[in-house]
Amino acid sequence: MRLLCHRILLLSIVALVWQPAVARTDVTPVGLTCEYAVNPLGLDTPRPRLSWQLQSSERGQRQSAYQVRVASRPALLQAGTGDLWDSGVVRSAQSVHVEYAGRPLRSHQQCFWQVRVWDRRGQPSSWSQPATWTMGILTPQEWRAQWITYTPPPDPGTLPSRLVAALTLNGCRWIWFPEGDPRTDTAPGVRYFRCRFNLPAGMKPQAARALFTADDQFVLYVNGQRAGASDGKGFAWQRAQEIEVAALLVPGQNVLAVAVTNSAPSPAGLAGKLVVQPEAGELFTVITDGTWRCSDREVEGWQQPGFADDAWVPAHDTGAMGIAPWHGVRSPRAADWGQDRPGPLLRKAFRVRQPVKRATVYVCGLGYYELRLNGRKVGDRVLDPPFTRYDRRCLYTTYDVTAQVRRGENALGVVLGNGWYNQHAREEWDFDRAAWRDRPKLLLHLRLELADGSIQTLVSDRTWRGAAGPIRRDGIRNGELYDARRQVPGWDRPGFDDRAWARVAAVKPPQSSEAGERPATPTPPAPQLPAGAPPASGG
Repeated sequence: MRLLCHRILLLSIVALVWQPAVARTDVTPVGLTCEYAVNPLGLDTPRPRLSWQLQSSERGQRQSAYQVRVASRPALLQAGTGDLWDSGVVRSAQSVHVEYAGRPLRSHQQCFWQVRVWDRRGQPSSWSQPATWTMGILTPQEWRAQWITYTPPPDPGTLPSRLVAALTLNGCRWIWFPEGDPRTDTAPGVRYFRCRFNLPAGMKPQAARALFTADDQFVLYVNGQRAGASDGKGFAWQRAQEIEVAALLVPGQNVLAVAVTNSAPSPAGLAGKLVVQPEAGELFTVITDGTWRCSDREVEGWQQPGFADDAWVPAHDTGAMGIAPWHGVRSPRAADWGQDRPGPLLRKAFRVRQPVKRATVYVCGLGYYELRLNGRKVGDRVLDPPFTRYDRRCLYTTYDVTAQVRRGENALGVVLGNGWYNQHAREEWDFDRAAWRDRPKLLLHLRLELADGSIQTLVSDRTWRGAAGPIRRDGIRNGELYDARRQVPGWDRPGFDDRAWARVAAVKPPQSSEAGERPATPTPPAPQLPAGAPPASGG
């Protein structure tokens, strides 16, 4: 009996001695985030920042060290392997913005990660529950999608589409007589400008338009004939004038002559272009730039083609369209897609040849969009994308649509609205005159990882179809008119007959004359909306 008691006592002592060596702290890492978001999709930063919170029942606990591991597959984490990155034990209390420092990440790559910490006594916690992040499209070259827009069938007698597309002031330069600083303060008076050009031999204009604006007022002459002028109202430079000039052009040498009046000491400038659509061949364009000649004195016959302007001086090139103080100037064609235009419906049917392992869609619809797949809305975002300077940056959103894509026939549908991108109402911030304003447009890239490891891609391009939808008008300030009689049943489902729908047009990305073609950037995470929030309407 005594021997048994001694053995029990010995085992108790061993248990007490051994327990601290294997005991784990009750500190638990929770609330894992990557770049401020929980399990984010579509990151474009090459070294994402990882954060976590500490949970403990003991007051005054703190972190004395951490270890992060990142794997390409969940099974590797379960096996205790971080094939992308294992930080090892890092003696640090940092738990916010720990920068990923592992293998280089690729576009579309999924990453699975977890963390464990050591408490103030140096005891380790258990590993956290795994979290994930997914990379977006990291380089412009990987964007295979085109910006597309719905173009209604033209009415008889309308201008050729190529000419209409060219009737913007993008690419034009503000010019003025070389005196003072035209952007701040210029003496009042009239300045005179000329540009001689030759229409190529044999060119027969099908149509020709001049698009001009001036601060304050202008009168345009073509080959000595008055062609048009500003509207004579205040702030006339805000409203570029489109003028028909085809009947005034002649084969060979022609001249554009413009008289510009600056009515008071103030900024002054002239900007515009001539666009000629020949019966065959490419557009012929003349823009304002430093090759124009100018004078501060009116001389008899200065509007005529034969006038000798050798004594006139080259115009001062003030800067590109979009510079201060004028910023963007809206052309009359910007009103071609006014708030009274129906919201476009765009669709694309496609077939998936194998079971889908993962499906990811990247989408930017301007100004607002609602994405639908096989008859159901994708995601829970509304009023997307957020406002940006659209000529500098457009935001795209990434969705995991694996559960919605099926083997066989599928269909994508998108509703577009004006949003802030095509804002109509006059307001203090001049969004109605923004250089980027244009009709709604779409950029979409769907990537399917199939069961055999192959990749199937579907992008927005000219093969999509478009039609007018039941949203008959929409404006960010003026609300929306929805006509349920014009609903199109089944338009966002496979099997819908869209042969009567129009082909979409491929267009340039949103830009001003100073902005190049920039890829879209991932949309930052959105706050969670309460249950019962209104559905997106595209306007």
